[in-house]
Amino acid sequence: MYKKKEIIIIIIILITTIALAFLPSLISNLNSNIEEEIKEDIAITTTKNKNTIEIKIEGEIKEDQIIITVPYGSSYGYILSKVRVYFNSYSNPDKDLGKRYYEDTTIFIESLDNECFIEEEIDLDIGKIKISTASKDELMMLYGIGEKRADKIMEYRKTNEIDSWDTLKKILGVSNEVIEAIKEKAVL
Repeated sequence: MYKKKEIIIIIIILITTIALAFLPSLISNLNSNIEEEIKEDIAITTTKNKNTIEIKIEGEIKEDQIIITVPYGSSYGYILSKVRVYFNSYSNPDKDLGKRYYEDTTIFIESLDNECFIEEEIDLDIGKIKISTASKDELMMLYGIGEKRADKIMEYRKTNEIDSWDTLKKILGVSNEVIEAIKEKAVL
């Protein structure tokens, strides 16, 4: 009977020793499995995020702004079809309907009221002197044009229209370099 107790104690010690020997590798395996699961979750989340993008719509719409989530690479036309119910009678969304979006962005819907103003602003060279309507003082601000040349331009404009840079070059009697310098600060 005494031997049975010793054998049981030896078996318990042996099992404990074996368990302690394998415990670090068992813990390591558990940790690596947990890390792999976390990495998979992150990969799934990242993939999910790459499959959709967030688009903010602002401008001439019924709400202050609209934020929608659309598939990655969605076209402008597709996005408009999703938010068309928010347009009002002044909304002017027509642009390049085939343009594709691959990242979160903001789309500004212009107003029909602003369209004419925007076209005028693009057509005008803001900040440049218009030679066909400029005063003598304004003309004298341009490179190579003094009082005499400004008078020549004013006199020519009374009877003719300055319709090209070559015409201006003949009126002033200047080189191409002077005309190029004038072009930087003026329009015909």
